[in-house]
Amino acid sequence: MKIRGLGLVILVLVVAAIGTNALANFEPLFRVIKVTGECTVKLPDGDAFVPAEESKAYPYGTAVRTGMRSSLVIIFSEGNLCRVLANANLTMSEGISNKKLKIIRLNEGEVEVELLEDFHTDGNALNVETATAICGAIGCKFRVASKTEADLRIIIVRVIEGLIRIHGENFAATELAKDDWLSLLSPPDRSFLRLKTMKGEFDITIKDEDGNDRNVPTEEGTVLKIWQREVPGTDQRVVVAELTGPDGRLIETVTVTYDPDESPSFPGQGPDDPDWDGDDADKPGQGQRGPRRPRGPRPRPRPPQHYDPSEPDSDPGQEQGSGRRPPRPGGGDTTPTPVGKRY
Repeated sequence: MKIRGLGLVILVLVVAAIGTNALANFEPLFRVIKVTGECTVKLPDGDAFVPAEESKAYPYGTAVRTGMRSSLVIIFSEGNLCRVLANANLTMSEGISNKKLKIIRLNEGEVEVELLEDFHTDGNALNVETATAICGAIGCKFRVASKTEADLRIIIVRVIEGLIRIHGENFAATELAKDDWLSLLSPPDRSFLRLKTMKGEFDITIKDEDGNDRNVPTEEGTVLKIWQREVPGTDQRVVVAELTGPDGRLIETVTVTYDPDESPSFPGQGPDDPDWDGDDADKPGQGQRGPRRPRGPRPRPRPPQHYDPSEPDSDPGQEQGSGRRPPRPGGGDTTPTPVGKRY
């Protein structure tokens, strides 16, 4: 059974006054400075990694790696930069439809982005993209870390200055302010996603059973878990979202069913977002790009049909020993939860 991916997009809104008001458009090439330790690059048409050279300009499409106790700084233009920390593996890219969009495709490691407040003037844009999240910046300072533990991908986003807005395929979060922290955890197939508010307070928006926005407040320790799977024989997609408080108390559970090739729509999605449903050559760790699922208003969801209730199911978001799984609205067996591990 094919399970669709759970994509997230993190958009950072303009808020903080950082640095100067000087206009500095992105340059056609990026430069690397402050090269420390073992840092290597591979050009778009290169066959192997070679040592990074201090103050040298490289074309977009270049891959960058840093070793232990190693780091470098990438310069997009005067005052706009990205610090690449130790043990990082990333590729510098740019948008397909918008060449002014620069993309840091972060496979592993941690980066810190610092941009002028007005860097976006004249259409400049920058994203930090991981296997499950995109952080898009408009004049701010933030960190993104991506790592793999066992078979789980963990993404951590920290806002240092500014205000960010985050959206994924099945949720949105607005107005994350300075010192707010988020963690995102997902298995390789992204059939399950856990978003935890590590620090701060903000609202999370999910879709209700009618496809309308439902806003729920979160605080430090709040957890949003999202499961999705296809219903055998129909290609319908069932999404179950469960929100729990810091004490583990269930706050909200919502189940939505989508017909084939349908998905919810949240603000901030762009034409250069990766295809989270299929394979994507440009997405970290993925293959070739598949057809993009249409976005826009959704009809009233219907219960899934032809689901086999005899199929074993378990809660991959269930804490060990908690004995709790998301309730099924109406008490029926028409809302499947994925078979899989517990996280």
